[in-house]
Amino acid sequence: MRTLELLLLGPLAIRLGDRPVEGLTKKGSALLVYLALADRPVPRAELAALLWDAPESSARRNLRQELYRIRRTPVGPHLEEGPEGLGLVAFRTDHARFWQLFRQGELEPALELIRGRFLEGFTLEGASGFEDWRYLEEERLKEAVVAALLRLADRLEPEHPEAATRALFRVLEWDPLLEAAYQRLFPLLVRTGRRAEAEALFRRLERTLKSELGLSPSPETLRQYRAALEGRLRHPRQSPSPDALLRPPLVEREEVLARLAESPRPARWIHGAEGVGKTRLAEALAG
Repeated sequence: MRTLELLLLGPLAIRLGDRPVEGLTKKGSALLVYLALADRPVPRAELAALLWDAPESSARRNLRQELYRIRRTPVGPHLEEGPEGLGLVAFRTDHARFWQLFRQGELEPALELIRGRFLEGFTLEGASGFEDWRYLEEERLKEAVVAALLRLADRLEPEHPEAATRALFRVLEWDPLLEAAYQRLFPLLVRTGRRAEAEALFRRLERTLKSELGLSPSPETLRQYRAALEGRLRHPRQSPSPDALLRPPLVEREEVLARLAESPRPARWIHGAEGVGKTRLAEALAG
């Protein structure tokens, strides 16, 4: 049996060999993704509730129909059902490979697997359970990618400041509110003759924090920015290790959380563009 390949770290792709699998619906694709990441047999009742916002009897009927359609595609032989539920056999994912490399500290090969966000562009209407699960996986991947890039920048900075700068700008693509990345970028930009870019970056941070959270840069960020412009050395904090990110924390949000918690207004709204970490901030603020 050929190996089924599911590419999840970016736009979804499901392939057998070098050819995409045809004949799958979005619900069928979502079912395969969930089974691939479950690492256990999944009961039919769980899959039905996950993929259909419908009464149990209707959801189960829809699941039977979807499984019938999947079994008529080349993926069919990879579906296996036992007394405990459904599973996949003879498959691999870039998701599993990324986490293996990440845990081993092999950051550059892990980051090479990243084509975008988890299941980028893939949404499933009428399946709130799947959408909640997809969002959590997306956030988990985001935190890991940010941690890997910060650690990589640590390694590159002494001898390869330009490469470290590129890694830190990639961090900001994933998390535009992460002040720790800005703090490291200011001296790197000045050191490599890009002072005007450091000044523009600070203005960008001011605008982003103001528009997304109604805040100003933290005192530590201000100190690091001024020290960089004055040519004074700074001692960067160690980035989180991959081991510390097996259950990723809310990376570098302590100061933002403290300032939000000190607000005298009892009602707080956190708004902003998708992907800036609004939900994680709200969850942490709620305790």
